[in-house]
Amino acid sequence: MAIVLISGCIEEIDLDITRTSGQLVVFGNINTSELRQRVQLLRTSGIENRINPVFAAELKLIDEFGNEGCFTAAENGYYNFQVSSIDVIPGRSYYLEIGLLSGEVYRSRLARVPTVTATTVSDRQYTQQTVLSSQQVDVDINIIQIVGETSIDDVSNPFYLRWEVDQTFRLNPTDFPDPFNSVPPPCYIIRGADPQRINLFNGENITSTSLVRRVLAEREIDYSFVNKHIFTTVTHTINEDAYNFWSQVDELINSTGSIFDVPPATILGNIYNIEDEEERVLGFFELSNTTFDRFTGFQNDVPFSVPETECEFDPNILRGQYPGYCLSCDFFEGGSTVRPDYFDD
Repeated sequence: MAIVLISGCIEEIDLDITRTSGQLVVFGNINTSELRQRVQLLRTSGIENRINPVFAAELKLIDEFGNEGCFTAAENGYYNFQVSSIDVIPGRSYYLEIGLLSGEVYRSRLARVPTVTATTVSDRQYTQQTVLSSQQVDVDINIIQIVGETSIDDVSNPFYLRWEVDQTFRLNPTDFPDPFNSVPPPCYIIRGADPQRINLFNGENITSTSLVRRVLAEREIDYSFVNKHIFTTVTHTINEDAYNFWSQVDELINSTGSIFDVPPATILGNIYNIEDEEERVLGFFELSNTTFDRFTGFQNDVPFSVPETECEFDPNILRGQYPGYCLSCDFFEGGSTVRPDYFDD
């Protein structure tokens, strides 16, 4: 199953589908921010560890008054929400409607966008961790941690938070000689900084309007830090149903080591078939009141040695001997030659 959504984007998570087949998987988040927002549709397969994108579906976001927002189809079963098509307003209720090419119609339960706004200011810190290598030897690895301090505008009622952190970086593919001296365009990669981490907070009994500084993501310093990184910390105020769903996902991660290593059907989502509510639909559609914060980091900021990429052209190396990330932007999930508007070269 792909997606730990985040900032309206969806990250990859693994789904054990060996015991289920043909089930619809819906994951996405629509929110009050200007970030890219997406829903992904997948269907489980009888083939082990394989899921298939669902294409040619029609998606609508419908509010309590019947106003409709639209989506456009993208790659790999993703559908991009057109933010300008409908206002997502705190305090208003919405549901997602999915019409499949085969005729089935699915909906999410009507849910209200929370009115509480939480804002996080994020920064970084560096550390080392000792891990067990594939040779069963302890080795030290260099780590960047994204930390954040969060303020809440209203604690008079219960509220629930979920954080996620995206990273954006650029890599330059190998420039192989050619008759036209053309240079391949750079690749921009957007993906979760720590997609297996579920950051949740239950504010049912909180009276303070500020939360203590916490680690929201961490990842190893690798070749991608040769160029600058932009980290985007997204703070979602979510409803109780979404909080309960992600809490169960977090329990699975802690007990099994990866998301959905046990049948995902054990976690009840909020999507149903309007003609057959007994059908088990996997995943969750989330509405949130969302804010985000960004900062930029450079190689000189890293207090450790940063590994170089292996993309520099060498006439003694055959094309097929270069790492995949040197050859094509398609190597990366979330890779594109289109520069994000917030990424200034």
